[in-house]
Amino acid sequence: MMLISCSEHNKTKIILTGYENQDTVIYNTNTVDYYMGYNDLADYCKKEDNGEPNDFTFRQILEYLKSYTGKPVLIPDTLGTKFEKGSKVTFTESDSLIRIRDQEHPYAYVTDELRWIIIEFAKKGKLKIYAKNIDSFVDTIIIDKVETKDFGEINLTFTNDSIFFSQLRWIR
Repeated sequence: MMLISCSEHNKTKIILTGYENQDTVIYNTNTVDYYMGYNDLADYCKKEDNGEPNDFTFRQILEYLKSYTGKPVLIPDTLGTKFEKGSKVTFTESDSLIRIRDQEHPYAYVTDELRWIIIEFAKKGKLKIYAKNIDSFVDTIIIDKVETKDFGEINLTFTNDSIFFSQLRWIR
């Protein structure tokens, strides 16, 4: 029996330099916290917002940043979500609660767009990443761009190759 890998990994080592002289925005997840500069994030969102009515995610981020009264600005990965019975979402008999996007929430799409922003900021090293499992900031990460004939994804890994972030880019 022979196994052939169909995936191609393009790995880039990134030294995280973070940001200076600006307030902090923290995107909080279960495994890591992503620290970004407030001005960097706001400027990025202003640049990317094309003003079209259906392209509102960058405006949602800017509105959230402006509305947050504390410092640093905290964005939980559960922002804009709600719990729902599995049976209402998956059409099974499950009474388990699952987390889904709350379409009525004013910031329903903030975390979706932040996942793409994290990738862009990581490429430039404009992040600080706090790894909760080691209770410390990491200064070096690997961006692993995976391209196959069926899908493309980007993974962020620690230098020991453990994945802490994965974003599907496309699927056939």
